[in-house]
Amino acid sequence: MRALTLSGPGGIGKTRLAVRLARDVMGGAAMGGSAMGGAAMGGSAMGSSAMGSSAMGSSAMGGTGGGAQVPGDLDEAWLVELADWHGQTAQHVAATIGVREEPGVPLAQTLGEALRSRHMLLILDTCEHHVSDCATLVQLLLARCPWLRIIATSREPLRVRGETVWRVPPLDLPPDGAGGADLLASHEAVRLFAVRAAGARPGFILTEDNTASVARLCRTLDGIPLGIELSAARVRALSVEQIADRMRDRFQLLDSGDRTAPPRQQTLRATVDWSYELLDEPEQILLRRLAVFSGWNLDMAEQVCSDDAIPADTVLGLLISLIDKSLVVLDGEAAGDARYRLLDTIREYAAERLAAASEQSSLSLRHRDCILALVEDTARAMFNRGEPPWPVRRATFRRGIAEYGNFRIALATSLAHGHADEGLRLCTGLRNMWVPHGDAREAATWFNRFLVLEAGEVSPQVRGRALACRAEIAFELQEYDILRRSAQESLELSRACGDDFTVPTSLRVIGQAALRAGRFDDGVSYIDEAIAAAQAAGNDWEAGLTLAAKRSRNN
Repeated sequence: MRALTLSGPGGIGKTRLAVRLARDVMGGAAMGGSAMGGAAMGGSAMGSSAMGSSAMGSSAMGGTGGGAQVPGDLDEAWLVELADWHGQTAQHVAATIGVREEPGVPLAQTLGEALRSRHMLLILDTCEHHVSDCATLVQLLLARCPWLRIIATSREPLRVRGETVWRVPPLDLPPDGAGGADLLASHEAVRLFAVRAAGARPGFILTEDNTASVARLCRTLDGIPLGIELSAARVRALSVEQIADRMRDRFQLLDSGDRTAPPRQQTLRATVDWSYELLDEPEQILLRRLAVFSGWNLDMAEQVCSDDAIPADTVLGLLISLIDKSLVVLDGEAAGDARYRLLDTIREYAAERLAAASEQSSLSLRHRDCILALVEDTARAMFNRGEPPWPVRRATFRRGIAEYGNFRIALATSLAHGHADEGLRLCTGLRNMWVPHGDAREAATWFNRFLVLEAGEVSPQVRGRALACRAEIAFELQEYDILRRSAQESLELSRACGDDFTVPTSLRVIGQAALRAGRFDDGVSYIDEAIAAAQAAGNDWEAGLTLAAKRSRNN
């Protein structure tokens, strides 16, 4: 089996199953270190697992027909998360794996050549937003990379040659009319409810009195793990019988909804709707506002989501309450801070509620401003001499990697509102995150989008610095015409507005381009001028880069 697509509705456990399958196939041999450095395979996907081991066992690949298994000759595994990605799939795959773009060569072809001899398992997670693009890339990679194996998760199949589609089933349910506590408790859905209910209310156990109601509730939820988790959290306040009764009443109110949607999707929406309406008003407000994040820490939630309705000092308590009710997931740590996220289905639902409350635009801009402040504060701290010490800088960089989804959301918000100034400031602050992470093409795309907007409200300093960064990225991508135009305009703007901090960057990039073109006298002249300008401006970082460029020429 070369390509496997795990297909099914949101909340069914596709990502969890993909990660569990990868762990079983790899046997732990390549689940850490550089092979997983860009993917965080064990974090977000496994941390929220709703299924027990037996539930995973029921979704074994052997059930796809003939008992086929992924070969065990793999050396590495990579997880590419596409949920918050808005560019080409090949760009994100290349950036995650560490494959650089070649000038004049389609990136998909470069990927095919780079992976031709590698014994790799590649997981493409949440493909439904890019299903056609994913299908094209998968088909090319399968044709060119004989040792590559691919697992995709998507709400619909990719429909490529050689694809095996595994429709992830719901948890095993007891049939109607089945009796006996022991028999009912042997089914996966009932066991999952019992485990989660015990976590929500210590001491909860299945008994002869409540097992039939648990089974009825699980059948009402069609065995979907997310719905079962949400309902189990309610045992803190309601009996199992009350939960089951309320679920049945709620579904009756919603059974005249969209008839074109899959039944399980309707059921899951009803579950989330019911859970939302059981929240008190401050919890509802926070939940819907959290939809603007890809992931967040407590400080971010307090900055973006608080106001007179939910003061900042109440956010932590509300967040804990939402975690208790399985609506927010604790998602590991970054730079010493606990991080949180919403499951995809909950986030989509919360976003609809946010729009219905007429808060989407204002909250998106507050989110953007929060991320912009984070990006600019990080850039100032990372590229100064002395403080902070290197371990702090390294932790800050890792925090930046965790915020990639938020960066893209903030950029998209700025673009949607036509805010060129804020968009260019974001791009400039992210330049030293994008390029080392291998995302030069993504960086170029975002810079280009904002540079062509009406520049009337963009200060000369902001535009000049953005153009200097765009010139650096053009050097990285060997786009020399763009480099010359961008660097020259940046130099003129920076000198005109007195931004001496940016002048040496423009001079250096022009000099580096001249050196690469073989015009050594011109190149050295620009480099020397850049060194003098950097030292005069006290720009230690740029002075170091420029001296390094000169030494590379001398060597």
